[in-house]
Amino acid sequence: NIFDVLQDWGGDPEYTSFGILCSTICHNKPGEGSRKLYYYENSGLFQCYTGCQGYFDIFEMVRKVMDIQQGLEFDLNDAVRWIASRFGLSGTVKDDLSQETGMEDWVLLANYNRIQEIVPKEKAVVVLKEYDDIILTSDELAKMSDKDVKKILPKLKVVARSLPHDKSRLVNVARDLDLVVGMTGDGVNDAPALKKADVGFAMGSGTEVAKEASNIVIPDDNFMSIVNAILFGRTIFKSIRKFIIFQLSVNICAVMVSLVGPFIGIDQPVTVIQMLWINMVMDTLAGVAFAYEPPLIEYMNEKPKKKGEHIVNKYMFNQIIVMGLYTSLLCLLFLKLPSISNLFEQNGGHLMTAFFGLFIFCSIFNSFNARTHRINIFSNIFKNKAFLIVILFIVIIQIYLIYYGGEVFRTVGLSLYEFNMMILISMTVIPVDFFRKVLLRLRGIKGGV
Repeated sequence: NIFDVLQDWGGDPEYTSFGILCSTICHNKPGEGSRKLYYYENSGLFQCYTGCQGYFDIFEMVRKVMDIQQGLEFDLNDAVRWIASRFGLSGTVKDDLSQETGMEDWVLLANYNRIQEIVPKEKAVVVLKEYDDIILTSDELAKMSDKDVKKILPKLKVVARSLPHDKSRLVNVARDLDLVVGMTGDGVNDAPALKKADVGFAMGSGTEVAKEASNIVIPDDNFMSIVNAILFGRTIFKSIRKFIIFQLSVNICAVMVSLVGPFIGIDQPVTVIQMLWINMVMDTLAGVAFAYEPPLIEYMNEKPKKKGEHIVNKYMFNQIIVMGLYTSLLCLLFLKLPSISNLFEQNGGHLMTAFFGLFIFCSIFNSFNARTHRINIFSNIFKNKAFLIVILFIVIIQIYLIYYGGEVFRTVGLSLYEFNMMILISMTVIPVDFFRKVLLRLRGIKGGV
């Protein structure tokens, strides 16, 4: 097989050094279905990237191998493991970072210039590139103007023999193009570039100066830890947006009821004490519930957010307006529509007690709508146990306040029939948001937070 051929095959020293690595780009012929392989010295980690070609003298070596045996095939996972064992390293296949996240990654190397200078014992980084990708040395980069660098930046993958000021220059150029820049480094000389970048990543084994200048420290020196940081960052951003949907929907309802209520004969729809409990539900408890949303791998398939993207996107605006107006209308009709108000005893404060419960339970059910853009509102619900605990806590406290709040909360105990009707009416927020989501999908809009 290909491994036996490469192991037995001799040649020039520069070819021998890379013969094993080239097994990852040999299929039926050079250039077809090929791959590129990164090995990161600090992490001891291989990364395989699809759709790539060889660089420098790689193809000449491959042609020599192919003259020996045609039609060689292999399993990529086996190839990486074999390469790892050959070099005495730990090899793991990972997906392309840029394919997953939509981001570009550049490699700036101080120990990479020409293929003859890299030998296995140095455990240097190997990059097999696409035909239109660009690899420059520090001297070549220095001869180019910033204007020229901006033109090639999307295709620039490697800067070899890089100097500290090369990092700072690339950060400045990228930021001039309004790109979000992440920079890794571990030395004192890397500190300026780490400081200038939007996100600076310092290695755990690096200098204290680099760590102080960075935003994030990677304790295990593993490049793939950046992927985890991106995943959790995206999760936090989405959790904030979900909380905003919930909070603004409830706020619209509270403001509308408080403003319109006096004009339709309801002087005080919600008391001050009741509003304090409502605010606790809207702010503190909801914040805790949405803070523990699980990091889903599907988030990595989304493109990066633009720098100037608004915190409230079109999907959020749609949900906030629709659900805010619906709950406002529901609360007002609950108080003034005879067919609804007659369901409750007219004397003794039963209607206003039921209205207080309606407001809270509408918020509870709407929180399920806010936490996912999927039709199934229970999607991944058990991955956020804090959400379930908080919701259960709110339900228990609200039931207690309805039956034992007394004059302080302006409540009286509801009959079982009245309580069930209150719950059924408040649950209508779920089918309303269901139809909203279905309508968006019928219009070809599948976005979310």
